[in-house]
Amino acid sequence: TAGLTVTIIEKLTGGAAEPLPPEFFNLYSLPLVLVLLVLAALCTLVPLVRFLLPLALGMGALALGLYTLRPDIYLVAILPLTLFASLASGLGLLLDLRKGAFKGYHLIHLGVAILLLGVVLSSALAQEGGVAYQYPQEVGVKKRVLGHVLELEDLLVEEGSQEVVLGIYRDGELVGMAAPRHEEGRYGPYPRTAIVRMPTYDLYLSFHGAVAHQGGVLVPLDVRVIPFPNLLWAGILIASLGMLLSLSR
Repeated sequence: TAGLTVTIIEKLTGGAAEPLPPEFFNLYSLPLVLVLLVLAALCTLVPLVRFLLPLALGMGALALGLYTLRPDIYLVAILPLTLFASLASGLGLLLDLRKGAFKGYHLIHLGVAILLLGVVLSSALAQEGGVAYQYPQEVGVKKRVLGHVLELEDLLVEEGSQEVVLGIYRDGELVGMAAPRHEEGRYGPYPRTAIVRMPTYDLYLSFHGAVAHQGGVLVPLDVRVIPFPNLLWAGILIASLGMLLSLSR
C-alpha cells in the first residue's frame, strides 16, 4: 500500500512516477507475512501440540537446506513457514473430519497458506530471458530461450500498433501460438503481453516495438517463465470456500 501510495502521490503532484522495485514490497511486507504465518500455524496447532515440535524442527532443517542451496532471505524465511502453516491447517482439518466436526477456519488458513506458497514459488523460481529476430530475414527461424523454442511467423504493423506472431515449441512439438503487441496509447507506448498457459507454469512474452536494424527491423522479445500459478487460484478458491462455510454456520 505504501509503495502504491507513493507512486500515485508523485503522479498527482506532477513528479516523475517511478515504479518501485519488488525489493521495496518484499522488505516491508516480509515481517507482517511471517507473523501471520506463525499465528495461523500456532492457532491451528493448539489441539495438536504433539505435532508442534516435529513440524518446527522439520521446517528449521528445510530453512537451513534452502539457505545452503540458495541464500535468498525471502525464499528461506517464507517457504518453510508457509509449508508449516499448510501442514498445520491440513492436520487440523483431518482431525476435525475424524471427529465428525468441520470448521471453516481450517480451510481459510489452508487457502491463505497455499496462496502465499504460490506467491513465494512463482516469485523466487521465475526465470527471465530474451531473444531478438531480424525481420523479414528470420521469418520461420526458430530460437531457443528458457527451455522453449520460438519461431517467428510474422510481424503485423498497423497504425498505432505492432504485433509479433510466434509459434511456441517444447520438446519438438508445437504447444501454442502467441501474439504479443506493442501499442501507442494515450499516455505513451506500452506492451500487451501474451501469455501461454501450461499445466505447471505460464510463459509470458512481451514485445516493446521493432527498431530499424541492418536493412530490416529488429524484433526484440522479453520472455518470462512464471511457475505454479495454479497454486494462487487454488489458495483463493479454498479460502473462499472456508469463508462461505463459516458464514453459513
